[in-house]
Amino acid sequence: MIEQRHAGYLDALKGARHRAGRRVQMFRGGWDPASGETMAESLLSLKEPPTAIMAGNDLLAVGALRAARMRGLKIPGQLAVAGFNNFQFSAFVEPALSTVAIPAYDMGEAAATMLIDHLEGGRPQSKEFPVELVLRGST
Repeated sequence: MIEQRHAGYLDALKGARHRAGRRVQMFRGGWDPASGETMAESLLSLKEPPTAIMAGNDLLAVGALRAARMRGLKIPGQLAVAGFNNFQFSAFVEPALSTVAIPAYDMGEAAATMLIDHLEGGRPQSKEFPVELVLRGST
């Protein structure tokens, strides 16, 4: 699934005609706030730090928010931060986290149905689900 998120990110950059030379991407650590803080700190320490961070999930984004606050950055004035998943807590952090909402329950239900169908001899299939950008105070 992370591969699809990354592919979507790259497609969005192309669609916005973003200059490819300025992309900064990190794939290391776990999926927890501490990893998000560590990765954001690395990005914010660059000679030309990013003005926005799109995290792979909301937990990583919360860590990025903390790294930015520790540097005294204004969010979203100096750095925009967004996550992915729309976890319940995302609306309650300060500032409230912009995120991409996914239909997790529906995805799990479909995955279980596809697995059962496959075990019963059915053909492999795939299904796409809609996502929604939830804009809040962090962007």
